[in-house]
Amino acid sequence: QSPDAPSDSAGHGTHVMGTMVGSEVTENQVGMAPGAQWIACKGGDTVSGYLLTDELLQCAEWILAPTDLQGNNPMPSLRPHVVNNSWGGGQEDYWFTGVVDAWSAAGIFTMFSIGNAGPDCSTASSPGDGWNVFASGASDSNDQIASFSSRGPTLIAGYLKPNITAPGSGIRSSLPGDRYGTYSGTSMASPHVAGAIALLWSSNPELIGQINLSRWVLQQSAVPKVTTEGCGGDLPTAVPNNTWGWGRLNIYAGVTLARTGGVTPAWLSVTPQAGEVAPGGSQLVTLNFHPSQDMLGTYTATLWIVADDPLNSDVRIPITLTVGEGSNRFTFFPLIFKTPGE
Repeated sequence: QSPDAPSDSAGHGTHVMGTMVGSEVTENQVGMAPGAQWIACKGGDTVSGYLLTDELLQCAEWILAPTDLQGNNPMPSLRPHVVNNSWGGGQEDYWFTGVVDAWSAAGIFTMFSIGNAGPDCSTASSPGDGWNVFASGASDSNDQIASFSSRGPTLIAGYLKPNITAPGSGIRSSLPGDRYGTYSGTSMASPHVAGAIALLWSSNPELIGQINLSRWVLQQSAVPKVTTEGCGGDLPTAVPNNTWGWGRLNIYAGVTLARTGGVTPAWLSVTPQAGEVAPGGSQLVTLNFHPSQDMLGTYTATLWIVADDPLNSDVRIPITLTVGEGSNRFTFFPLIFKTPGE
């Protein structure tokens, strides 16, 4: 029962953890973020191997505020930056969405695998098929979608899934007993993205806790991938799509984007940056442009409005600023967003 130290009776967790943080410096340097520290909570039954709802919810609470071995002295300051969840089952089962909201509110980036029920469409599994969940599909060594990787759209609600894709076929990583081995599954893809977030946040600490902005960086930097599978009516040129999501993970491009100032431009600010809008109400949002004296030319950005409402899609508005010779004017314009009535 491992009361004093982590244990793994099956090897799945060790393999996943190795993909995130494995740090052996010889031929077995398998981790995405080898300098990161890790904690783990076991939400499964040792005998059957099944994950159990009560235990998973207990783990979810522990992640928010880890305790000592006796379950006392919770310390929220010890909560992780990223939580990988290489598990799931069923469809359109939203029992874990509250946990994801709580983790996100605490600044924890939550990753899920999308499932291994492909290649049919609408096979995305829960909790990865939730509207507030970032979930990964799996690609193979030929940079093609893995046949087993579950596809979107979600079965009933029709949300686009997966959100992104990462390597998940024939992945070599650590196993119990000082061994290494090869596993396949979207369980192997999700920790690639979780480890990528650790790299992203270490490269630009401004992103720590910024869940939506970090998702955007991963989406914008992913290698665009198209498909003719047509899940959910996807056109052959559609990006994102219900096979690949926004494309295949490219953390080098993501870190480059984060480190070159392309995430929050200095010449643009938004007021307010967050708030609540009552049903049927409205909120005035003002964009303020403040170019520096050495700016010249055209600059672009995207205003991203994210609502905590599964029935309303995100709004992305392209913004353009052109600065000419001798320009000394500051420009602003208001935007008014309204919410549907009850």
